[in-house]
Amino acid sequence: MEKALAKMVAYTLGSAMALFFAQRVVPGVTYTGGWEILAIAGFAIALLNLAVAPILKILSLPLRILTFNLFSLVIDMAMVWSADVLLGGQFEIAGLIPLFWTTLFVAVLNFLLWTLILSPSFKS
Repeated sequence: MEKALAKMVAYTLGSAMALFFAQRVVPGVTYTGGWEILAIAGFAIALLNLAVAPILKILSLPLRILTFNLFSLVIDMAMVWSADVLLGGQFEIAGLIPLFWTTLFVAVLNFLLWTLILSPSFKS
């Protein structure tokens, strides 16, 4: 249970930071409001990545094998897009290219934060 909570917190923080970075760097990514909107969007992405994405990745295993796991990026893009849809007009990604770059930012930051949390120096 502790590991799942740590993963949820890491994914929420990583996603929120990635969305903030994407909004600053990628044209077509906007949000209205303060850090609360980014936190909610980060939480939505984290929840989707931890609950829905594993099911989709199991169902799409043959396709992921054929594409050398590149189809996982499509699933991750769907999770970020779903968060965009869930938040209505408060967080918006306009187009496929901004969605691609935002998804890459989210994936890299989540990987880095999760690796940091699992590192032996963090636990001591």
